[in-house]
Amino acid sequence: MKITYISGTRADYELMRSVLERLHGDRLFDFKILVTGMHLRKEFGETVKVIERDGFPILAKIDTLHSKDSNMEMTVSLGHTIAQMAKVLENEKPDFILLLGDRDEQLAGAICGSHLNILLGHVHGGERSGSIDESNRHAITRFSHLHLASCQESFDRLSRMGEESWRIHLVGAPALDRLSKMKKLSRMELSQALKTDYLLNPYLVLLQHSVTTEAQDTKKQIEETLVAIQNAGLNCIALVPNADAGGKMIRHALEEAHNRGELQLFVHLEQEVYGSLLAHSEALIGNSSSGIIEAPFLNVPVVNIGSRQNLRFRGSNVIDVEYDRNEILKAIKQIVEDPHFRKKTQKDQFIYGDGHASEKILSVLKTIDHRNPSLLQKRITF
Repeated sequence: MKITYISGTRADYELMRSVLERLHGDRLFDFKILVTGMHLRKEFGETVKVIERDGFPILAKIDTLHSKDSNMEMTVSLGHTIAQMAKVLENEKPDFILLLGDRDEQLAGAICGSHLNILLGHVHGGERSGSIDESNRHAITRFSHLHLASCQESFDRLSRMGEESWRIHLVGAPALDRLSKMKKLSRMELSQALKTDYLLNPYLVLLQHSVTTEAQDTKKQIEETLVAIQNAGLNCIALVPNADAGGKMIRHALEEAHNRGELQLFVHLEQEVYGSLLAHSEALIGNSSSGIIEAPFLNVPVVNIGSRQNLRFRGSNVIDVEYDRNEILKAIKQIVEDPHFRKKTQKDQFIYGDGHASEKILSVLKTIDHRNPSLLQKRITF
């Protein structure tokens, strides 16, 4: 079976890497990655080099990322991505396209694949959140022919959305596979790897993205978060945000804070380093899905800010707050000052699976008959 995985960010690549390794190592599959988005830009670490270093075959590189920081440019970029991606996929003619999540690159792949009569498999469908991600994710679900759900709630929702039951499979979150097997670096090893002494004392991890439906408020939102972290009096390690409308404002604010010596800023961390960084931290602050999916598996507390992860299934490790410096600071103190916080939340460690999602996904792919014409014929059950 010819399978193409579409990757647009450092995040989706690291999340799916365990699955990609299995596909690449199995002779039943002719596997390639179509690379686009942030992977191809220096300001986001030019992470296509990581894919090349890992030895995965690259089908094509499509550079259509918008240069300006606006919703209009995101829309234009989506159109360009669809146009170029369609040509590549028509030429390659894969049997199956694998997609993860809810970003524009994945939506472009879903639109192209469905219109070119290529089977689509979607990981992390059936979930809920805020922003344009919510609409993207459910649109991808409607286009997809195979659903690889990360948790029981998502599995059930896909059925309630009218997807045929035989298309839905509960596999867990593939991001947890590598975390379950990783060798956790010590604080000293981590400090040496990142060339900073910030990690030898208690620290926070900051990962905050812009909310495209609230792009006009982005500057104020990141200012509230940074003030709260300063008032908490802890060291902070921050990562740059995604290339979404408003993202450059967050990046600029983080760079200024870095220059003032208020935090350490990194563009890209591979999953083993990021996992170790997260595991040793006092808490993850921001609005990343990493706080919802990976953090409970590592038993890490999370201060989740704003609407970006609204309604996503979460564990008791997460404290939800608004973009208010006092609320954020109160939540940080609640976590740091309660010596039993982690113990109380450990019961939710496996809500997104047990670290064997890649095995289950490969098993599903091996059992489907990709030549069966009924797979392409989507029918809503209500």
